[in-house]
Amino acid sequence: MFNAMKEGKLNFKNNRCVYENEDILVIHNIGNFPDNTKEAIMAVHTLSNGKIIKTESGATRID
Repeated sequence: MFNAMKEGKLNFKNNRCVYENEDILVIHNIGNFPDNTKEAIMAVHTLSNGKIIKTESGATRID
């Protein structure tokens, strides 16, 4: 995944913020991979002093 991102072969679309406050940021997007698969990706970022200090994510393949 990281090599695909570095080579510009991985695209994220439909980026949106689902929820945000001073402690947490929840984002959702669609990842288009080089093998023509798509995944819905949810990431939850824990914030401290306005900076991300921890990230948890999950993805579900979209057929």
